[in-house]
Amino acid sequence: MKRSGLCIAAFAALSLSAGAASAQSTAGLDKLYILNCGEGVAGDISRWSPGVNVGQPMPFVDNCYLMHYAQGWLLWDTGVADAVAAMPEGQAPQDPRMTHWRRPKTLAGELEALGVKPADIKYVAVSHTHPDHIGNVALFPLSCSPFQAAGAGISFLARRAVQFGRCWAWQEARSSNDG
Repeated sequence: MKRSGLCIAAFAALSLSAGAASAQSTAGLDKLYILNCGEGVAGDISRWSPGVNVGQPMPFVDNCYLMHYAQGWLLWDTGVADAVAAMPEGQAPQDPRMTHWRRPKTLAGELEALGVKPADIKYVAVSHTHPDHIGNVALFPLSCSPFQAAGAGISFLARRAVQFGRCWAWQEARSSNDG
């Protein structure tokens, strides 16, 4: 009897928390997709930790995150350039200590498989301006960046991508007027 009471209490608690979570999701994030935006093998990981692990390679994956909110789609990072997917051996660096990039699927193809067109993405955010994070920014000419250009590392990207959309141009003008 004690066990069934415990099960009923646990079920009630789960039901209440599921209801609260579902109410929260309608106001905020309602879809999240983790996309493979490139794969790399760093030839020598000691470049991130000088003197440690010298000459040791390290594989890693470069994720992008596609999120849907009530306000529209947001893409966090655009990954390694889609052109790398057409390279059978990937994009090998001149310096073997650097990262050898591969792209098993294109970002455009991953979006298409989800029924999302680049024009559907209202916001594009980038964590930083390394090529493995901004490789496909040109796919989103109508997207806005939800972050201030100044102080967020976006100013460089805004200058490079000003032709890719009015929001980038607006942010660059705003950051140059801010001093």
